[in-house]
Amino acid sequence: MSINKTCSTVQVRELRKAYPHLDIGVDGGVGPSSIHHCAEAGANMIVSGSAIMRSNNPCKVISDLRGVVQEVIQQTSLER
Repeated sequence: MSINKTCSTVQVRELRKAYPHLDIGVDGGVGPSSIHHCAEAGANMIVSGSAIMRSNNPCKVISDLRGVVQEVIQQTSLER
């Protein structure tokens, strides 16, 4: 879902609410500045090819992306 950030997060939230146990993925335009929106909306599968491949430091970008997702997972677990 890469229509736009607002639309895609709304769709991800709706899907997560309707299907709490399914994998929900977001592909397209996901990078360090937008991944938290996707994860907070409920996406648990993130594709971030361009943000990684176009970076001067792909390892750092991967680490940063993982860190954001882990933070959201931890926060979500505490809220339950």
